[in-house]
Amino acid sequence: MGTLSVPEQFDIHLTDLGDRYAVDIGSERGEALIGGFTGFWEPRDADYQRINEVMAEKWKHFEYRLNFDVTELPDLLAATAKTTVWDELGDICLACGQCTKVCPTCYCFDVTDEVDLTLTNGKRVRAWDSCLIEKFAVVAGGHNFRSSRARRLRHRFMRKGKYQYEAYGLMGCVGCGRCAQSCPVHITPVDTFNRLHAQRIKAEIAAQVPG
Repeated sequence: MGTLSVPEQFDIHLTDLGDRYAVDIGSERGEALIGGFTGFWEPRDADYQRINEVMAEKWKHFEYRLNFDVTELPDLLAATAKTTVWDELGDICLACGQCTKVCPTCYCFDVTDEVDLTLTNGKRVRAWDSCLIEKFAVVAGGHNFRSSRARRLRHRFMRKGKYQYEAYGLMGCVGCGRCAQSCPVHITPVDTFNRLHAQRIKAEIAAQVPG
């Protein structure tokens, strides 16, 4: 998901090399933090080689990989919004909300007012919520504009790969794989995105074949 390397929004970034750390300084504050400490040196060719070896060793542990460039994801999701893939995934989704409970970028919540028996006092409570739960999108009058599991699942993936990118320039999915490991029916973002990509490529090839 394009998150293997850290962006340049840090003071100090440490990479564990086993017997030492590679220290990246990302700000003046970071420079000040290590000021006066000994044991630092400018990296040599051997140090760069060690960093590359460590990063290469980490890469093979990422089993879930996109078959296309992550920057293509917003357009891909827009083009496949009406595909039958969502209905097929909705048929097996349990709407348990487990994926949102373990996701580091999910933060949706609900607000309810609880009044005591005297009807004179109460409290307003904010509770963690999930866009996969049936009543999440219920509005006044009992209308639910995402009544099906397929539509709720599609919304979750759209938010991760399209909506947040368009709003903030960053993907809403960091590629950690937590939801993939916790989903009882093995619905994963990367597999879903790859499936959509393969379907789109197949449709484009079919469109080029003379009828």
